[in-house]
Amino acid sequence: MAQRHVDAPAALPGDNAALLKRTEVRISMSDGIRLAGDLYLPAQDGRHPLIIEMTPYGKRSPLSFVNERFYWTAQGYALLIVDIRGRHESEGQFGFMRDGPDGRDVVEWAAAQSWSDGQVGMRGASYSGTIPWLTAKLKPPHLRCINANASGADFFSGPPYMGGAFMQEWALGWIANFTVPRTAPAVPVNYEKPVVFRPLMTADVAAHNIELPTYREFLSHPRFDNYWRTITLTKKDYQRITIPVLAFTGWFDGTLPGTVQHYRNMKRYSSAANDQFLIVGPWQHETVSDGGWDFETGDRVSKVGDLTLPPQAFLSGQRITTEFFDWCLKGKARPIAASARTYLTGANRWVEASDYAKVGSDKLLYLASGNEARQGQLADSMPVGGETRYIFDPANPVPSYLTTGGARQTLASRPVDISTQLNRSDVLTFTSAQLSAAMTVLGQVSIELFAASTAKDTDFVVRLEDVAPDGTAIKLGSANGGVLRTRYRKGFDREVLLTPNRIERMTINLGDIGHQFAVGHRLRISITSSAYPMISINPNTGKSIASDMSTPVKAIQTIYFGNKQASRLILPVSPGKAP
Repeated sequence: MAQRHVDAPAALPGDNAALLKRTEVRISMSDGIRLAGDLYLPAQDGRHPLIIEMTPYGKRSPLSFVNERFYWTAQGYALLIVDIRGRHESEGQFGFMRDGPDGRDVVEWAAAQSWSDGQVGMRGASYSGTIPWLTAKLKPPHLRCINANASGADFFSGPPYMGGAFMQEWALGWIANFTVPRTAPAVPVNYEKPVVFRPLMTADVAAHNIELPTYREFLSHPRFDNYWRTITLTKKDYQRITIPVLAFTGWFDGTLPGTVQHYRNMKRYSSAANDQFLIVGPWQHETVSDGGWDFETGDRVSKVGDLTLPPQAFLSGQRITTEFFDWCLKGKARPIAASARTYLTGANRWVEASDYAKVGSDKLLYLASGNEARQGQLADSMPVGGETRYIFDPANPVPSYLTTGGARQTLASRPVDISTQLNRSDVLTFTSAQLSAAMTVLGQVSIELFAASTAKDTDFVVRLEDVAPDGTAIKLGSANGGVLRTRYRKGFDREVLLTPNRIERMTINLGDIGHQFAVGHRLRISITSSAYPMISINPNTGKSIASDMSTPVKAIQTIYFGNKQASRLILPVSPGKAP
């Protein structure tokens, strides 16, 4: 067997039970509910610093960090993995992201145990990577630092809503996968007939023959109300959090927006701003914590979408995390690392900065007319006034996947060639001239769109692509595209319907992107009004998305450019070589 690469995560020993002691524990919460946990201790007796993970997926599931139990105990740490409330062996009722108070109780319980030295950190990824933030805002006295990877923050810019549009495929998949008891693998949901899933509120039964309470709860709160406010950190919360944070994410990780938002807000508001560490690699959701490596095989996950990553694209995630915990839990030397480390696809190199939010400056590219009605230009200067339009038919949505060789490949979070989708009559494209010099984009990309619709409510979906000289168009970003459900154009806490045919200025966030466009390449944006089933189809009626059963209506969408309606792409561009 080939020797495992030094940067790969440590292998799980086949039979080394003697290396540690596992104890099943029951932890009482302040309201009397008991949570179930597995405690792993180093072989040597004594008091140890502790790492906690709280997970909805099962404390012995490979979706938790249970495979690291041998590694952390060998490093001298106790490891405690806990089933969250209402999941698996823990008592109580599950509530989406309502785990902060329990996190505080678990931290303080653990700090008081005879095997603990009182130095407690938290580790997690995805859902379990969000719980450390919900815990930290309550300031448990013994929580010294958190490693919060791939975490959620703004639930209207990532699951379960994106730009106000309901993420139907994610919700029906994620909720069912971890709440529906199964004796066999789940049958893939057939989205071929969207009408089956109307009204949207009952699509859980159509897909899985069972009601999913969390799914229906999401749809019952389509605005940013108190349901979401209680689990969303505020400026005051970030000011109260004064501990070091290490966060891993990826340019192709669907939770990139939340992870970066937490970092930006800590750099802006926290007195621990200098103790924040962000790493963004060219990775997808599953591999970010390990720096792009496959934990089980120890191999690099070199193929991401249509990109092939070189060796320098991978970091030793486990070693970086160990250095972080050794510093904040054991009092060892502070890691010698920049606050932000980001990888530039296209350039295939890492960028280091003291503050990721301050790396680039904005460059504007204006939408302009072209030689064909649906194929416009991205211009460096303000064009003459003009407009172009397309018809969005809810009965014929643009799919959020590609079909090649009879197999589906989702576009969400993957850098794939979408050139075959651009020939549809309901997709507009705007393409720049060939670049005479490389252009580095690093940061949050957005588009200011002047548009009108014949509908009272509709969607706009915008993608940014890198177009190679051979016509290949690689979609960039951590999602299927930037999305706006227009009833939320004035904020996610209210619904304001459109006045048909009235021009509106709308800002659509395309998310954070780290990419260098090469000489001879072009930038392109594509604009459409659907990405199904990633986001639910907007029937264009203006009625409640969850309960609407009226006949969907076609909408004529008009995009304006030049003069006072200068639609424009806003790019955070780093001049010359990025720092």
